[in-house]
Amino acid sequence: TRLIGFTDRILAIFPEEARFYGDRGAQVTWVGHPLLDTLADLPSREASRAQLGLQAHERLLLLFPASRKQELRYLLPPLAAAAAALQRRCPGLRVVVPAGQASFEPVLAEVLQAAGVKAEVVPADQADQQRPLLCAAADLALTKSGTVNLELALRGVPQVVAYRVSRPTAWVARHLLKFEVAHISPVNLVLQERLLPELLQDQLTAESVVDEAMPLLNNPQARERVADGYVRLRDALGRQGVTHPAAAAILDALPPTSSA
Repeated sequence: TRLIGFTDRILAIFPEEARFYGDRGAQVTWVGHPLLDTLADLPSREASRAQLGLQAHERLLLLFPASRKQELRYLLPPLAAAAAALQRRCPGLRVVVPAGQASFEPVLAEVLQAAGVKAEVVPADQADQQRPLLCAAADLALTKSGTVNLELALRGVPQVVAYRVSRPTAWVARHLLKFEVAHISPVNLVLQERLLPELLQDQLTAESVVDEAMPLLNNPQARERVADGYVRLRDALGRQGVTHPAAAAILDALPPTSSA
């Protein structure tokens, strides 16, 4: 309500967001999600795999465990253990971990090695540039909940979503703030269905991640179901060229200038 009170117009990137504010009296325009504009000129899977040196029998698993320091503590250990288990079950599974921040790089290397994962950590200063290439070649991602879920979905990568906070934080959210949502991943929230597996708090173990990951690696029907959901997600997020309706809405809201 306070946001509506001090804004002239809200430019919403999600359709449900536009409906929420519109129902409460805001002047709101749904412009679509800016990530759609990153899809142009994506590398092909074949070209990406060749550039990364992936052999025909190899598959690529991406790990996106953290963009914040506390996420390294709570998410990286179970995801690293799951990646190690998947490598043992799936010969030829290559693991790549783009670092969210430069300070994460030694922690990532240490935890991955301790878990027994043979993995490549992409330095943070190269990670953004490498992401389109990695996503085009990837077979699966194990990832935190966040905008990265939308990025992976729009680039066609099946994923298992994980999230965990400290027990005191979880208790406060559940019992004092009465925080309850049907889904936590933006992909599932936009579609309003559980397309992607979500493992939260005590559900997040290496074993549960592996159980959710194996069908997405090996079952064509499971992968096709996710791919079909991603098509519906793209339709729900709008069209490419988000900056044009956004700019038009801003110009429309400006007062007319008087001619001299």
